[in-house]
Amino acid sequence: MTYTLNVQTNYHVPINFNDYTHNTGSSIHRNMPAKFPKLGNFRLVIPGAGEVNFIDIAQKHIANFSKATWGILISYQGQECEFRYEGEGDLTVNVTELGQIELSGSGSYVLTDLPSFILK
Repeated sequence: MTYTLNVQTNYHVPINFNDYTHNTGSSIHRNMPAKFPKLGNFRLVIPGAGEVNFIDIAQKHIANFSKATWGILISYQGQECEFRYEGEGDLTVNVTELGQIELSGSGSYVLTDLPSFILK
C-alpha cells in the first residue's frame, strides 16, 4: 500500500529530497510545506545533519509492536523508527531548526534498534 508524506522544515538551509517512487528530486525551503502522495521509498537530506531514509517495508514487521498491515522503516542518525498503518497512511515530518525530526500522523510509531551488522 502507499502512504502520503507531508514535510515541513524550520532548518536554516533548504533540505533536499529524492522520491524513488516517482523518480523526482528537489529541495524544500523553510516554511514551504511539501506533500508527497502515493509513496514507497523516499529520502530527505538535511545538510550538515544527515539523511532521513524511508523504506517501504510493506507487510514485514520489524519491532512486532502493531498488528497494522503496512509499514515504513524510518532511519536517521543511526536510529530507527517503525511506522505502521492501515489503508492509506499519512505521515508528517517536521525538521526542527536544530535538525531534529518530529514525527506525527495517522498510524503508530515505535523506536526500534537494528544492528548495523549481521554476522552469519
